[in-house]
Amino acid sequence: MDDENTNSLWDEKSAQPLRRPTSTKFNTLVNNTNVQETRNNSEDLSNSFSNLDILSKSSLSASAKEWYPPNYNRNNKQNRTSHSAQDRLKRIKQNFDTSNENKIDQNATQNDDNADECHAVQQLEELMENLIINPADFHLILGTFTELMTPYYDDFTFIDYVTELIVEKVLSEPNFRYSAVRLCVVVQEDCGLFRSALCLLCQKKTNISNDFNLTMLLAELYVQLNYDKIYAALLIKSLVGILATGDGNSVKAACQVLKLTGFALESTNKKDVNKIFKQLLTTQENQLLPIKNLIDSVVLLRQENWGRTTNNINLTNHSNQSNEIVHDGPIFYGPDGQELTEEEHQFLDDNCSSQSETYTEDNEDCWDPEMTDEMRHAFEEFIRFEK
Repeated sequence: MDDENTNSLWDEKSAQPLRRPTSTKFNTLVNNTNVQETRNNSEDLSNSFSNLDILSKSSLSASAKEWYPPNYNRNNKQNRTSHSAQDRLKRIKQNFDTSNENKIDQNATQNDDNADECHAVQQLEELMENLIINPADFHLILGTFTELMTPYYDDFTFIDYVTELIVEKVLSEPNFRYSAVRLCVVVQEDCGLFRSALCLLCQKKTNISNDFNLTMLLAELYVQLNYDKIYAALLIKSLVGILATGDGNSVKAACQVLKLTGFALESTNKKDVNKIFKQLLTTQENQLLPIKNLIDSVVLLRQENWGRTTNNINLTNHSNQSNEIVHDGPIFYGPDGQELTEEEHQFLDDNCSSQSETYTEDNEDCWDPEMTDEMRHAFEEFIRFEK
């Protein structure tokens, strides 16, 4: 049994040769073989060099003097060697520190300017908040407001920001509208950038929104800026826009604007005003009774020539020119509401006098209650003598 199993497990014909051993002795033998081959190669190389006789034919010598090119300056070498790498690093560091100091100074100056602008804007906001609460303090605040604005009249960024700040505050605080327009009128007289920025901002907002608060602001600017044609066009466009919404508050604001500016607008833009009133009457059908009554009052006011008898508004847009007559004394008006002329003054002085009044005993209210009968009799004789 054992012999049969042995024959089945081991077969000399199918046996393969064993792999080489990985012992230390074998590795040492391989390394020694490689070293021996390297030595043989180096000996062959040296023999080949010796056969060429390079050393015998070369003119180079280890004791030869140092050689320099013909155009070379030896002083450059001395100067170059005198500055070590540490010196060069020091110079680079000094230059870097100097440039950084300049940058820091510039940044500090810019930061100081930004701090001043922020402080000025903060003070302007405080003044505007004060005007919202106390509009009567306008003349007290005006001087401080202009002093804060004057240093930045040539700064477009600052002027543009302040202009937008004023307009946005007007749109959010309607009570600030009248005071804000007065500030704008004063500032734009000395600052052309503010005038341009305000006009451009109003144009931009009129194109993108139909806000009745903006319409009220444009109406106030139109009146206080002597009926400027640019603001007249913007006001008409804004009126058409808010009436198209059909909102009750917008219709109410349109009626208020027409009461304030209708006479001036109709004098220069009658066709546009006709379209506005046509649109207003069309909107009236969908409004509440108070709004309907307000629309009727505006229509009636227009029929009565806006409550005016003559064209007493100067639409020439020359605010610096004035045709007003300066009077030293009081001004008197006739029954028609017009100022009395010099001829009428002379006629009244010649034909009417305060001494022409008659004092009778029936009019007891004319006498001073402390006057006695004797004083009254003497005063009556005085009046007769004067006549």
